[in-house]
Amino acid sequence: MKRRAASALALLALAAAALAPPLARGDVVGAAGAFTLRGSNGYRIVVLASSRRADGRGEVIVFVGGRSAGVSYFAPANVTDAHIEADLGRLGTFAVKFVASGETKKEGSSCSHDRASFEAGNYEGTIEFRGEENYTQASATSVAAEIKPFLDLLCPGQGEVVGSGPGLPGAQLKVRTMLTGQRESFTAGKNTPSSRARFEATIFERREGIAISRGVETIGGASAFEYDSRLSFGRVKPPSPFSGTAVFRPGAPRSSRWRGNLSVDFPGHSNAPLTAGRPSGGLSRVRLAPIGS
Repeated sequence: MKRRAASALALLALAAAALAPPLARGDVVGAAGAFTLRGSNGYRIVVLASSRRADGRGEVIVFVGGRSAGVSYFAPANVTDAHIEADLGRLGTFAVKFVASGETKKEGSSCSHDRASFEAGNYEGTIEFRGEENYTQASATSVAAEIKPFLDLLCPGQGEVVGSGPGLPGAQLKVRTMLTGQRESFTAGKNTPSSRARFEATIFERREGIAISRGVETIGGASAFEYDSRLSFGRVKPPSPFSGTAVFRPGAPRSSRWRGNLSVDFPGHSNAPLTAGRPSGGLSRVRLAPIGS
């Protein structure tokens, strides 16, 4: 894709970091490129690769997104203006070269009218991805080079906290747990006791040298998240892909503060328990941005 250098950007969603390239050449030694695949079972796979070194040693970030779930994979890669090479083990392989078309294209992000120019072309070679537990698969021998995936990292999300403090009718429960080799978080929130609730869960783990962040979100009715006026408890029973229930009691001993049989099916990691381990976090008064449907 013949763009040099990369600058650090904060990731959304799923709580990671990605490298995005500036559009000018020659600032710093390095390279970056991106392309998109259509995976099975309705998933979209976005591959972003970058390096800041003359020898091309860098990283590849694979975002796999569905309607309400996603996974990010972080792995070593060799990235130059001419090629992207990454061995993901059982997850697949990217071994492609950039073939320029001789044209210049413009792309913009999903949240801005600004458009940026880049050298058009295709990545050609071996492109294979296989999600754990067969949640999605994709393969190709030629895909179009893009910059839009990098630009989209700057777009804001929905359902975020926009206010907090005493007197607000809404509440948010946020619980984090640590288990051997993985970290989990669970969040429930809504703006009034009678309004719908939004639920999110994430898990961070490492498998065979690849860092993995998985996340799911869903919307439930008013009874799916209940709390009292003093926030002395938060009770949750979210809909699929969650199952079971859990209760958080801020005043209880830490070992019994977060109890229940709540679990969730992440893409590639099904039936993950969310109440195991010693919890941290709590209940707070909040106002959320509008919750999507």
